[in-house]
This record gives sequence, C-alpha cells and structure tokens, in this order.
Amino acid sequence: MHTPCTVLDAPPSARYPASYFREDPMIFRYLVALALLLCAWPVSSAPANAAPPTLEHEQSFGRRISKAPGKTNYPSGIAVDSNSGAVYVMDLLFNRIQKFSADGEFLVQWNCKQGLGLTVDPETGDVWVAMWLNHKVHKYSPEGELLMELGSGKPSKDPGNFNGPHDVTVDPRNGDLYVMDTYNERVQVFGRDGTFKSEWGGPFIQPFGISIHPKGEFIAVTNTKNREVIKFTTEGEIIERYARAGHEPGEFRWPRGMEVGPKGNLFIADTDNERVQKLDSNANPMQIIKGPDDREKGTFHPRAVAVNHTTGEIYAAAAYSLRIDRFKADGTFIQSFAQGERDGPVFNSAKNIVIDPKTGVAYVSDWMGHRIRKFDKDGKYIGMIDGWIEPQTVDGVQIAPDFYTTPNTGMWPSKEYQSFPGPIDLDADGNLWMLRGSMFAPQDPRDQAKMLVRCFKPDGTFVRGIEREDFPKNARMRGLVVDDANQHVYVANTDDNKVMKFGFDGELLWEVGTKGTGNLEFNSPSGLQYDPAKGWLYVVDVRNNRVQILDANGGFVKSFGEKGKGPGQFSFGEFSSIFIHESGMVIVADTMNHRVQFLDAEHNYISHHGEQGFGKHSRYNGVSGVAVHNDRLYVVDTAGGQVEVFKFQVQ
Repeated sequence: MHTPCTVLDAPPSARYPASYFREDPMIFRYLVALALLLCAWPVSSAPANAAPPTLEHEQSFGRRISKAPGKTNYPSGIAVDSNSGAVYVMDLLFNRIQKFSADGEFLVQWNCKQGLGLTVDPETGDVWVAMWLNHKVHKYSPEGELLMELGSGKPSKDPGNFNGPHDVTVDPRNGDLYVMDTYNERVQVFGRDGTFKSEWGGPFIQPFGISIHPKGEFIAVTNTKNREVIKFTTEGEIIERYARAGHEPGEFRWPRGMEVGPKGNLFIADTDNERVQKLDSNANPMQIIKGPDDREKGTFHPRAVAVNHTTGEIYAAAAYSLRIDRFKADGTFIQSFAQGERDGPVFNSAKNIVIDPKTGVAYVSDWMGHRIRKFDKDGKYIGMIDGWIEPQTVDGVQIAPDFYTTPNTGMWPSKEYQSFPGPIDLDADGNLWMLRGSMFAPQDPRDQAKMLVRCFKPDGTFVRGIEREDFPKNARMRGLVVDDANQHVYVANTDDNKVMKFGFDGELLWEVGTKGTGNLEFNSPSGLQYDPAKGWLYVVDVRNNRVQILDANGGFVKSFGEKGKGPGQFSFGEFSSIFIHESGMVIVADTMNHRVQFLDAEHNYISHHGEQGFGKHSRYNGVSGVAVHNDRLYVVDTAGGQVEVFKFQVQ
C-alpha cells in the first residue's frame, strides 16, 4: 500500500548534480546519476498562496530500451578490420563502441561518449574515433584500451585541436590519420603517433564523411549540406566536385558517412534518400543498395557505411531502426544484427503525453523511437501509431510503404510516415495531432515531410495535415495545442521564435513573435497549453526561462518565471510542457531542474515535486511531459524511460 504524501513547499539548500540531461534537435546524450534517495527532497520557499496538492504514487509504465551487449541505439559510425573481419560500431546514444564478428556475433564493448565516425588502422588494428561533441579524437586498441587522445576537448581552430570532428580515415601506406574537422571546415593530418602534420580546407558546408583511396590516389569527402562529394589529393588540392542534389542515381540528399572501396569505388550513405549508393571513382552511378524496409525491421536510413576490403562485404548503420545491415559484395542483403529494441512498452526518449478523456488511453510521443505509443488506463501497452502503411505494387514494382518512391530513384516521405514525433494533443473527436520533427526538402514538391503538422485517427489513419513553405526547414517546432471549441490549432515555431494559429483546415489566422526578451518576444518557444475558460494561450519560452500568456488574438497578457532553481524559477528544456488543471492550478514540467512545479491560478508558486535521479518514482532525469486526468498526474521522465502516475488531489 502506498502512503500518501503532500508535496511540500520547501527545498533544501543541497545542490543539484552538475551534470544535466542534454537535449538536441536530432540527437543528444543520456546522463546517468546514482540513485541515493527513495523519495523527492522537499523544497523550501516563501509561504505559498494555496495548499500544496497531495500525491500518492500509483504506478509506472514503460521502460527504457535495453542496453544489453549486442543491442544498439542510433548506430552512427561503422568500420571494418579487413584483416580480422571485425566490425566496430559507434553506438551513439548508448555512448559506447561495440565490436562484432563479421557475421554479427557480439565480441566486446567499451565506453566512448559522443563519438561519430571511426576507422581501423589496417597495419595495427587500432581504432580511431572522431569524438564529435567532445572535440577530440581517440585511439583505441582492438579490445578497447585508450591508447591516445588528440585535441584539447574544447572547440578551437588551433592546429591539433578540433570543433565537432565527424569522421576519420587512415592512409594504409603510412598510417597517417586524416580528421574531418567539421565545424572548422577543414581536414587535419596527423602521423600514426599523433604528431600534427598539416591542415587544409575546401569549399565545405557541414562536411561529414571522409575516406582515402587504398593506394592514396585521392581522398573523398561528403560535403553534406551542399549534397555533394568532393575528391582531393592527399595534400588538399581539389580534383573534382560532384554536386548533385536530388533523388536520381548519382544524386544525393544529405549524404553522410562514406568509404572508398578496394577498387576505388565510392560507397555513400545517402541518408535521406534511404539508400547506399555505389559509384565509380568518377562518381558515376553503379548500384543502389538497400536494406530491409518494413514495419518489423523499420526504415533503412543509413548514416554510415563500411567495406571489408578483403571480402568486399558491405555494412551499413541503419540508425533510425537501431541495427546494422550486412550485404554481399554484389549488394545482396545477407542479414541484420545488433538490433536494438523498437517495439512494445519501451521508450527511447519519450517527450509528451496526452490522455483521451473518454477512454483514459495515454498517448506518449517517443522521439527517438519514431512512434507514438499507446497505453490503457491501467498502464498496459496496447499499441502504437508509427505511420506505417501497407506496401503497394505499381506496374509490378513494390512501392516502399513509408515513402513515395520509384525503383532505385530515391524516396520522399509520405504524409503517413512519422519521424521524431514530439508535441501531441487530442481533439474532441479523439483524433491525435502531432508535430513531425525531421527535416524536409523544400525544393522537391513530392516531399510530404514539409507537412509538419499532422492529424491521425486513434488507429493511425491519416486525417489531415498543415504544410507551409515558411515552416522551418530543420522542422524545429516544439509546441502544439488544440482549441476544440473553435477548431483551432496553435503551433510553436521554435526555430523562428514565433507562435502560429491555424484553423483545422490549415488556414493561418495569425502569427506573433520575434527573437528577444520583451513582451511577445521569444527565445525558443516550446510547450503550449490553451485555457478555454479564459481564452489564454500559455507559451513556454525556453531560453528565457519564463512562460508568456497570450490572448486568443495573439495579444500579450502577462509573463511569469525566470532562470533558476528556486521556487517559481525554471530551467526549461526543448520539450518542456505545461498543463492547466480544471481548478486553475498551473502545472509546469521544469525539465532541467528535474521536477514538476505547481502554481496557483495567479501563477504564484505553491510547491514542487521531484529531484534528479534514477530508479525510484519522484526521481527524474529530464521531465518533459505532464498531464492530469481523473485525479491522476502523469509525469514523463524522459531519460528515465518511463511515465510515473500519481493520485492527485488539489486541496
């Protein structure tokens, strides 16, 4: 039996841990803290204006995806030792490197935080890794012993230092290391012993992958944002540029990792075209290579590719589907391995929650899981909405179910397909509204990904959507709420620092906001909540660490909150949400303070609940979503990988 507890209005002076859960638009790290206490610390403050609510823990549902050896979470780099056949995988969101045999048997793992591209020195078997957010390059033995570290660990343009290095390659002739120093837009060259040798630049716009010809004839770079491949001499002189944005063979849509094969052919992870392309050394298309693309296995979406120079076998990191795909030298699919958990009552960075008032069904947006998971009123998992539609056959050719496509010519997302679902809400008919969180290609009218606002029936059937050319191209929109009575939907255009109001038919009724700290100025607006009793729209103004209230016409009403850890102060994250209780109480997900705050109807602090930690209810790592239904408070613990449910009474 659970003992009811009152959320006290008094925090101690004890410090929160210095390491905070870190959010990123596409990818981010999970932080781990030791679980030392069983209940939340009370928080001290000035006397509250209303009695604190009472909370009694009732249940938890969902769990983090498994981190067991051999399972991956967003594999984003891959390399092959062509002598031993060993396959090394940069397991990005689990912050580790895993080593597998050529046929996918798990061998060993070691910690490696925030790495991306990696390569194997063919002479020594040592593994070099580009440490993306740590601004370093590491060298490991084949068993994971750290042998060398390059770079200061801080962004720097000084020779030998880095700013967001994305990839590495080794010259097999002499062991020289080439580092794609991405945000410095240059390549740096080091000896096998780590001695700095030289650096050179190019016409780079967010370059990603780098690979050297096995005989040193050229170095190839994927100049990702420009959708091109560039060939250089080993001294940095441009040989040829192949700038080809598009979907046809030989064209690219956000190319990332790459490798030059044993015969000098180019293997490109053409990520957003959902394929690996094999090109000859002059970038003429030779073959399209694709892994599984079905509901069970998920999409291909390769972010890295590697080739065994002895056998010719090809390996691709299918990041979104948490697996590695293996192919014969002729491109024939062999197997998938390193499969991470995707289905069932698991979360891979849950963000928001909404409860159907008629059925009690909870919908939870699983950001990195690329689906919305459903739980009944008792917390039992009952299914998901993933946007998958059944395959179709056109002129005898099977059409990929999640994309509009034609054979070998690339693909562009359909209106049903989901990736990175974040904010969600329900309308009076039980339809689920959501924001899609991945980029689109505005130059291609076939690309349905620009439909960032989408509405589905409870069974996942597409109902309607809203698309606009002025939606941010990086799809960074982090707030959505529905006004049922007036059939309006409000959207936070986070990247452009404005709030937009639409009719259900997609008509833009108004938009307000610009970047700043004044009234009707925002710095990354996020969670939205509509109060039908007053006609007010609450906007979480993330980087200003306050909440602004607008009227139904977009006029300023008031704001409250400031940066801090004290009562009524906030440290918001990108998906912080807010909920208005029927009593008028305002409930705020104070994400980076790892707690929920309760305010009265005048927005005065009452109390708070929670602290940072794992392993026990009332201890959170990145509270993002909050909701109340039938006297139950639902709290989404993003890094904790579960939803906590409390009996909730307003005094």
